[in-house]
Amino acid sequence: MNMKNNADLEKLRLHLANRLTELAKENPNLLITLNSNNYIDIDIDNVIFDYDSNDYKEFSKTLANVLKYIDFTNVSFAGFKAAGVNFTGYHNVTINPQTIAYKDLSNSVLKGVKFDSHTYAEDLFKDVLLINTNFTGSVGARIIPETVKRLAGGKMASVTFFSKNNGEMFKGCDLSYMDFTGSYGGIINPQVIYKKSLINTNLTDALLVRNTSFDDCYVTGTTFSGQDISLNPQTLRNRTIEHCHFNGVEFIGDDEMFKDIRILDNDFTGSKNAIIDVNAIAGNYIEGNNFADTTILNLLNGKRSSLPSQTKHLKLEGASIVVQNQEEQEAIQNLYGLSSNTKFVSQKDNDEAYLNRVVDELLESSLTRKLTK
Repeated sequence: MNMKNNADLEKLRLHLANRLTELAKENPNLLITLNSNNYIDIDIDNVIFDYDSNDYKEFSKTLANVLKYIDFTNVSFAGFKAAGVNFTGYHNVTINPQTIAYKDLSNSVLKGVKFDSHTYAEDLFKDVLLINTNFTGSVGARIIPETVKRLAGGKMASVTFFSKNNGEMFKGCDLSYMDFTGSYGGIINPQVIYKKSLINTNLTDALLVRNTSFDDCYVTGTTFSGQDISLNPQTLRNRTIEHCHFNGVEFIGDDEMFKDIRILDNDFTGSKNAIIDVNAIAGNYIEGNNFADTTILNLLNGKRSSLPSQTKHLKLEGASIVVQNQEEQEAIQNLYGLSSNTKFVSQKDNDEAYLNRVVDELLESSLTRKLTK
């Protein structure tokens, strides 16, 4: 047989696949190293990979089901078409992003992949495409966002970010649909990212620049995770806020901070000073929200408050519900099926608490500190 003949090479691959399948039945933890030998006059790479007319390579489809049994320690991935490949379950794959085909890791799942670098500061991802890339479980991914060809979406677990200018670390990067959970070193300035968009961005384990401004930003589907930030909903570009987690967010503004904004399916647990005036909210849409740690006004008087959809998924435990009198409190308890442990606050006490917060803020101002010296 001539292994330079494609038909004969395919027969070899099929025979190899069948043999590995049989061996794996005896040993489910099978891991083998393919060795060159005197019976074939081609490199092992030609057994594992198919090559295109540009001499770029991809895994042989004939071996697709047995690749997980092969030890890739001494296999080169230079010229490999890695975009869209799921490496989960493969062993000892080492990749240099500078040498893969088209410098493209878009839509790939890189679990178990080790990134080949010789120095800590080496810019392995310079001019590389990272669109919807999943780094979870990879090793050695150190990314300078400013030098990446395009960074958009994806899961950044296991990645370390660094930059010469932290305030503009992600300048021009599309952080929509990006998950920073499990990453390290990411510092985000919403004012410099692509379209100022944090749509469906999970900011867990990321930091935000000091005195972060969200003016004219898109914040919806966004997960905050304990970051010490302030947010005025009236300054956002979007007028519907949904599927957000506001842990750590301090809301600023008065009773109408959500005026003419629809809020749907958000979780306010761990937030501070959010005031939900149902009558001020666009269309009185408050369906699906977890209002823990918020203050709610006009819950009973909201134009849509008696609709079944309002009561079905709304969570009020942990919220402070402002009422005018005992009758209103009882009506709300009956409508929403609340327990006797629900916190109700009189309008007078709520106003007093608000005034105290305003005065506290005044006393913390630089002007007041100067006057008291």
